[in-house]
Amino acid sequence: MSTSKASKIPKAYLPSIKPISISLKSDLVERIQALANRLQVSISDILLSCWQILLWRIAAQEEPTVGIVSSGRTLQELEATIGALSKCLPISCSLEHNLSFQEILKQVSESVNHAYEWQDYFVWETAISDSYQFHFEFKEWPQSVCQKGVSFSLYKQYVHREQCKINLVCLQKDNALEIELYYDASLYQAESIKNLSDWFLSLLEDAVHDSKRTIGQLKLLSKHQQQKILVDFNQTQTEYPKSQCIHRVFETQVNQTPDTVAVVFEDQKLTYAELNIKANQLAHYLQRLGVT
Repeated sequence: MSTSKASKIPKAYLPSIKPISISLKSDLVERIQALANRLQVSISDILLSCWQILLWRIAAQEEPTVGIVSSGRTLQELEATIGALSKCLPISCSLEHNLSFQEILKQVSESVNHAYEWQDYFVWETAISDSYQFHFEFKEWPQSVCQKGVSFSLYKQYVHREQCKINLVCLQKDNALEIELYYDASLYQAESIKNLSDWFLSLLEDAVHDSKRTIGQLKLLSKHQQQKILVDFNQTQTEYPKSQCIHRVFETQVNQTPDTVAVVFEDQKLTYAELNIKANQLAHYLQRLGVT
């Protein structure tokens, strides 16, 4: 058996791309479609706006750049051409906390139209930057294709671009919407990308619920995440022996975990043993001053 050229490529050059998938609920899809009709924008523009706002919120970049995927078939003569002609076009918007989602949506829609208008003059390889590591794709998935009496349908399609580290792919199948978040597993943990997908979904739901809300107020945390952070993580009640004073309880903890960090202030840390020494020094100093 002959060895293919692909098998000779070092593994270091082959990123481990993994997806996380989300199926949007039908009522949310209906509300997205209704908002798109009311504001005369596309569903793709709404999803891309949420993606850019999310990246802006978590990366603290005033103008996050996202590469949107274009088919590259701008001429009728290219529609039936065999081969990959797609390219990525950089979309960048100026985001501020006090701007409403509707204002950002309008800005994104205009940027996308402008990018498509000039896409034939853009060469991605000349504009590669670390800030272009986030991509966005929107596809309308055909149910089936019939050629010469043979019908078939696509099950899955994905093309990885080397510069892309995280790619948000949105698939519209009839009246359904599916979100697929592809990521480089050598750079990101699955749990982090799962959180990213949850934040995107929460932000999308909140933006669709009130499109006049400012983007700085859009919610990122789901109800489950809010419960976990605000309630579950704060379940720190501990039963202490009522027969002992607090300093005796503390000394018991010192004996059990002397080298464990007890307190942190900015870049300073004290272990239980160190804190106990300083507490004793302070107590002796107060006693010398006459404190009883």
